[in-house]
Amino acid sequence: MPKILRRITTVSAGLAVAAGVALAAAPSAAASGWGIRNNNDGLCLGIDQNSTAWGTRAVQWECNGNADQQWTFHSVDGGSSYTLTNDHGLCLGVDNGSRSWGARAVQWGCNGNPDQKWLYSPISGNSFRLLNLNSGLCLGIDNASTAWNATAVQWECNGNADQNWHF
Repeated sequence: MPKILRRITTVSAGLAVAAGVALAAAPSAAASGWGIRNNNDGLCLGIDQNSTAWGTRAVQWECNGNADQQWTFHSVDGGSSYTLTNDHGLCLGVDNGSRSWGARAVQWGCNGNPDQKWLYSPISGNSFRLLNLNSGLCLGIDNASTAWNATAVQWECNGNADQNWHF
């Protein structure tokens, strides 16, 4: 089986287990990872300026298929906890492992630290939340902004649309 199909199959199976439902094939725009869209505005989770530097903040931006917007879910416990790796090979985590409300999401070298582990939590339809296992806080967009380049942050899970995501 080609590498991309193995990856899609692995991701689909893992997400199906987490969601308790069968998932269809990966989005057609996904070359090797999945674009994660914010329900508040349809913008994609990416890394500021498509940077490959460790510590660069995660932002929302027009979905363009760049490597910083392509995310692969890797199961860390055989269940619903995952690391999210972009196509630059860097993991989504929280700046300095912070547990504070408003702490920025950043990319970093994958190190297995708790701030790089996320709980995939289905909410309705194709939507889901991402809860950071280190803090118990949800990934959202600062001040529920709908602007391009708005920073992704962790915040108390409140059900607002900026904390809801879909593929």
